[in-house]
Amino acid sequence: MGCGTPAAVKKLSSAQAATMVSYEQSLKLYFAAIVGFADAQVTTANHLIDLNTRQINAELRAATLEEINKAGPPPPDRGAALSKYTAAIQAQNALAETQKAKIAGLVAKLNDKQNEMMSAFQEMTKAQQKLDEYIQLRKTNDVILDELTGILGVNRAKVDQATQDITHIATDIQLAATNLKGGSK
Repeated sequence: MGCGTPAAVKKLSSAQAATMVSYEQSLKLYFAAIVGFADAQVTTANHLIDLNTRQINAELRAATLEEINKAGPPPPDRGAALSKYTAAIQAQNALAETQKAKIAGLVAKLNDKQNEMMSAFQEMTKAQQKLDEYIQLRKTNDVILDELTGILGVNRAKVDQATQDITHIATDIQLAATNLKGGSK
């Protein structure tokens, strides 16, 4: 199989550059949807954490009142029971805030990785467009072509790493949201 004709190579190069620009736009839309989804998940997780905290605090309150009411004469030591109750509520509220911060932090990491991936892909698109420009003009300069090839390779590696990182962060978000109830009691 031989090399394509110069006209075929030009056509293929133009199509490749156009595809990368189009795909870049698709990635932007996709990432915007993921950000919206992640924000909705944070809102839902925060709501569930708040519901769980209120439920646990109500259970703590009931247990404290029962403890106070069970005590017979002499007058019950309400101060100790109330101090224990206050400490338990403070601990539960601190746990809830920690859970919320963890999920928010993971979503922020997800957004950072998406931005990193988009930046690398934009550099790849620019390099492809520059390469296409040289192909269309039939300019060949090995130094410039080597530079463009290097840009494509480095940024492809960044996109690959960001994709792996995003996958791990998404799994961490899923685990954090799934384990909300388990870590609270």
